[in-house]
Amino acid sequence: MITRRITMENKRYTKRKWMILLSLFAGATCCRAFVPQAPPWKASRQERTTTVRYVTASSSSRPQSLWKPIAVKSRNRRSKKKDEGRWLRAQDVEVRMLRTLEAMQNLVNHDGEKDSLELPPLFPSVRECNEALATFGDFDFLRALRLFVKMRKAASLAHPCKTQKRMAWNVPAPTLVTYSTLMSRAVHVGRPNVALRLWSLMKLQPEFFSNPRETIATTVLVPDVKAANILMNAHAKLANVDEVFDLMRQMKYGNGTDVPATRPNIVTFNTLLHACQKAGDLDAALQAKEQLDESGIVPDARTFTSLIATVARKASQASGRNDPSPAFGFLNEMKSRNIRPNGMTYSALIDACGRCRRPDLALQGLRIMLRQKAAERGEGLLPNEVGAWTAAIDACGKAGRIQTARRLFGFMIRFGVRPNTITCGCLTDCLLKNGRTAETLEVLRYMKRQGIVPTEVMYTSLMTSAEKLVKIENQTPLDEDTLENDSTKAIEVYTELMRSLMKPKYGTDSDSLLVKVFLVFQEMKAVGATPDLACYNALLRACARAGDFNMGKDVLQRIRNDGLHPNDTSWRELIRAAAKTRQSNLAESIWSTACEYRGDDDEPPLWQPSPESFGALASAYLIHASFTENVEEKKQLYKKVITMYKDVAIGTQDRRLHLIDREALEENPRSMLLVLQAIVGLAELTDNPKILRDLAASIVQLDCFASKGAAPLPHFINDNGAASRALQISRSWLASQASMS
Repeated sequence: MITRRITMENKRYTKRKWMILLSLFAGATCCRAFVPQAPPWKASRQERTTTVRYVTASSSSRPQSLWKPIAVKSRNRRSKKKDEGRWLRAQDVEVRMLRTLEAMQNLVNHDGEKDSLELPPLFPSVRECNEALATFGDFDFLRALRLFVKMRKAASLAHPCKTQKRMAWNVPAPTLVTYSTLMSRAVHVGRPNVALRLWSLMKLQPEFFSNPRETIATTVLVPDVKAANILMNAHAKLANVDEVFDLMRQMKYGNGTDVPATRPNIVTFNTLLHACQKAGDLDAALQAKEQLDESGIVPDARTFTSLIATVARKASQASGRNDPSPAFGFLNEMKSRNIRPNGMTYSALIDACGRCRRPDLALQGLRIMLRQKAAERGEGLLPNEVGAWTAAIDACGKAGRIQTARRLFGFMIRFGVRPNTITCGCLTDCLLKNGRTAETLEVLRYMKRQGIVPTEVMYTSLMTSAEKLVKIENQTPLDEDTLENDSTKAIEVYTELMRSLMKPKYGTDSDSLLVKVFLVFQEMKAVGATPDLACYNALLRACARAGDFNMGKDVLQRIRNDGLHPNDTSWRELIRAAAKTRQSNLAESIWSTACEYRGDDDEPPLWQPSPESFGALASAYLIHASFTENVEEKKQLYKKVITMYKDVAIGTQDRRLHLIDREALEENPRSMLLVLQAIVGLAELTDNPKILRDLAASIVQLDCFASKGAAPLPHFINDNGAASRALQISRSWLASQASMS
């Protein structure tokens, strides 16, 4: 009967556990699932380089997401190893917890004596569990919650083990640090409601300080000022001003049910001001500032930044909704107290002016920041200075001062401030609203050159603009005057969209990239736009990135069906797609087809291969050679690359290689590096490699490989291990020749 009762209690606890999980994640079905095969530190470059920033752009210029990953700075090798160590320790704690908890459950459900069982392993300590929770919370919050549920279950089974089996366990019961750690991570990932539910669970514990206790407990959960600040921050994210002020009252006077009487610190008041900013309540913010002054705590830059950011959000007794003067008053008071404003402060100031439709005051705030920088010589950029420039561009764009917004975009680059995605989004937003599609494409090309990934909202805005252009072009006949006055066409917008989709090479799956590019193409066809050759070449490039040779052949057939003629870019991208299949014969067949292609039956062949096309075919041979295990086949593939280079140098008309300019080829480091790889690979498989070594020594002396030559060493050499090795070996051969002579 006792065992049956314990089993029923376990079943009821399991039911409560799932109810807790469901209550914690009600409405959070969009959260990411943990993938154990892909550790979080092996994320893409874009995820690793995410930085905390002060967002000042309008909501139309940035995507909304229910799940916001914790923002971390760029990781170097040392921090990456540190993360790996943290993750391995957390996994070890999780395994030990599972193993010990399973042994504990078997002990509770076992009908025999405890002596007949093996000694179970020990639980990890509470400190180890808290560290594991912090690690999992930084990368996968769901996994942290699962570990937390196991800690609670172990604590619930400790009493039956002690009373029924007379075995005491050192169980890692959740402590105040446990709840605080989980709550802080929940707030960071954008789930403040989960943090509040965790606090409610902690309040239900008999050890919580405000709950009545029949006996004196050995451990009492008494929230400290850090836990109170975390709870206040959760309410602040939800703009619960009344709850935040109530927590402040409990901290000052006591007699509360959430936190005991404790002295607030500057973080407490800044969190209170942050709640007022979220709610846009300037009167409440001034009341919080008055309490801060009475407490004697010295404010900091974050204090005044939150005050400035609260201005002009709602009408209040202190000022009107369109009155930015209190923001400048806070800035002057900040300087009078010798508190240095930073980029976030000026960002909030200029953003307040933008909300009031006062671009003149926004530019005045920007000038104040520049004067401060000029006075502080040698200080460099202010922290988050890009936010101030972004806010100024956004303020001018909303007020219709497009030329000023464009000039600011150019000035910030001259001042050494690099625009980010939000900056470009604000500029493109105002340009598109005023029908300046050509200038928008210039910004998009700048983003592509700088590696800035456009947002989904920006893509949607550009596609909407392109759709409007298609309707105008279909309704209005295009004459010569129209072509001269409006040089931007809808097809150019769609082409730039597809090109920008293919720019980020890190953290982008090739298959999903191909789907996105073809979705843009289908949308273009659906609205009635006629694709040109540049648009089709963008499709071929996506096929080459994904390695989809069959899809590339279909695109080539579409080019012919539309009456267009493939150019060198078309054939080159199709050869690259064939190279991804590791079948060099497919690349050879495409090269032969390109050589024989004629626009009409009476015309000569149209294709004139370039050094880049030479590199595409050479890359196909080398990729095939790297995956084959047949030595003779490797030799033949290497020889084909070397023969191609010799045919270009001699001017052999075979396969139209004589049309490739030798000087242009030898100035192309990527193509010549492929030739070096083939020479080094063949030399290692040959008994008498002297001729090959002499050839490699002559190639390595070209200007494209000279460290002090006109062309610097290409960056991709260091990224490619085989290429770097071939270059080093060739240089060693050259050095040995020089020493012998």
